[in-house]
Amino acid sequence: MTRAIVGALVTLLAGCGEGSSFDSGFKDGFRNKFVSSCAISARSNAPPGVTVDFDRICSCTADKVMANKSTSEIMSYQPGEDAKTMAVQCMAEQGIGPRIGS
Repeated sequence: MTRAIVGALVTLLAGCGEGSSFDSGFKDGFRNKFVSSCAISARSNAPPGVTVDFDRICSCTADKVMANKSTSEIMSYQPGEDAKTMAVQCMAEQGIGPRIGS
């Protein structure tokens, strides 16, 4: 009986690790919320007449923020200067704003 319970727990926990459906779902949800929040904030703070694809820049930023991070690292992520730096990198990659390293 104990072996059956332990076996079931191991199986359940294996389904929660990196690459699991929970992991993928959480990362997809985080990315969608990050992009949405980023774009709304960028649009509301942009000077009048600015025509930039904020969704594209925020998508790029989200990808950089999430790169090489586990689900637990993403769960505890708090945007700060690193996200601003990544957004500037994304803008530069799109030909917008200052170039980093120029």
